[in-house]
Amino acid sequence: MKENKRVSNPDMLVPFYLMAGWLYEEGAQFGCESPLSDREWDELCQMIDNQWEEIEHFNKDVIKRGSLKAATASYLRAHNLPNRVVLAAQRWCKDTEAPNYMDVLEEVV
Repeated sequence: MKENKRVSNPDMLVPFYLMAGWLYEEGAQFGCESPLSDREWDELCQMIDNQWEEIEHFNKDVIKRGSLKAATASYLRAHNLPNRVVLAAQRWCKDTEAPNYMDVLEEVV
């Protein structure tokens, strides 16, 4: 893994983190697993941390920065996420046509 991997639109990392993290933590109750491998999750956390100052996504404040360094989302529960994040995550896990994480973020710079 590149030490300073970056994407051209870092704001899009936020919804991926929130959805994938929530699916990992609570997705089993909906028959869902995390859509990311451990390697992809670690990479996602590292990219967000590397580009933290550039990110202006309106849900950025939901992310605990310390959790990025620990590559965890254990604090993410449906009650502390915007409804649209939970609904999008449920749809992502059920939709076999949903885009692959790496395909969406392929514009790595």
